[in-house]
Amino acid sequence: MKKIKNIQKKGKRKGNRNTILLAILLFIFTLPLYAVEEYGGSVSLGASYDSNPGADLESSGQKSRSLKNIGDFSMDFSSDLFIYPVKNLYLDYFTALTYTFQNEGYSFFLHAADIAYEGEFSSFDLNTGLQFGHIVYDFNEAFNRIEAEPYLEIVHYQSDALSGWYRLSFQYRKPFYFYDIYYEGFKIAADIGELVTFMNGKSSFLLNSVICAYILENSTEIYDTATVDKKNSYLSFSQNIRLKLGFGIFSMTPGFEYELLYFFANDEWNDLSKKRTDHSISPFLKLILRPKEFISLNLSYKYLKNFSTLGEESTDYTDLNYDRHRVFFEISGFF
Repeated sequence: MKKIKNIQKKGKRKGNRNTILLAILLFIFTLPLYAVEEYGGSVSLGASYDSNPGADLESSGQKSRSLKNIGDFSMDFSSDLFIYPVKNLYLDYFTALTYTFQNEGYSFFLHAADIAYEGEFSSFDLNTGLQFGHIVYDFNEAFNRIEAEPYLEIVHYQSDALSGWYRLSFQYRKPFYFYDIYYEGFKIAADIGELVTFMNGKSSFLLNSVICAYILENSTEIYDTATVDKKNSYLSFSQNIRLKLGFGIFSMTPGFEYELLYFFANDEWNDLSKKRTDHSISPFLKLILRPKEFISLNLSYKYLKNFSTLGEESTDYTDLNYDRHRVFFEISGFF
């Protein structure tokens, strides 16, 4: 009987030690939350109609499918959470899911994390950070890749109403499957923007320019009329102009985007050769109603017209000249 009691006592002491150890671990891992300088985020749920959802896959070279497809409806979900666990240390986690009803091949899921140190000075901030991303595009055939992107950013405050940013980044992307092999490679990007606010900060004017060089693996793809040796490395330049007009709980944002894609080398097929160059223009309009600080309703329309050298002649293996309309409705909650 004495031996049994001793075993029970040892078991109790062991259980007590485990409980104490668990409490210590929980204290260590939750301690940073008590010192959080700032936090916030959003959750959004929406629905959209896209007249040409396959354009995302075709224009980026992922699939050999026709752009002459019917439109598709989708459900859209996104969330964003950021915290400053200590002063100047920024953590962010973002997720987005789009599910298309008629063709799951246009659905995608992505999530990304950002960790950055923000140095604050009298008239500017100096931020350095690292972003990690994971995207699954086309649920049927699993275009699945990860991305890592360190960056350096300067945010300059010229005045209370005028600010700008200058950002350099380097990205490495790695696919999980051989379908996406030509997406293995690098991106070097420069992002420059200026923001002017007026009407007590409720309205603003944005001018943003981005130039990127993509150094990607080449690929061989089978189309309906040819087997193509594709050269996937290219240079892109985009220009974004946006005007936000705020009136109480209502705001309206018209804007315009232009993008140039210039591929470095020629695609080859059927003893033919051609270099791809695309120009796209995209006007858009966004209407936002925010009756409370913690909720907003967003209705937007975006039109995109793409002009490409591929498709100018009947002998080209595909036609990348297309129109695209997208209508989007979203409800967002903020905390």
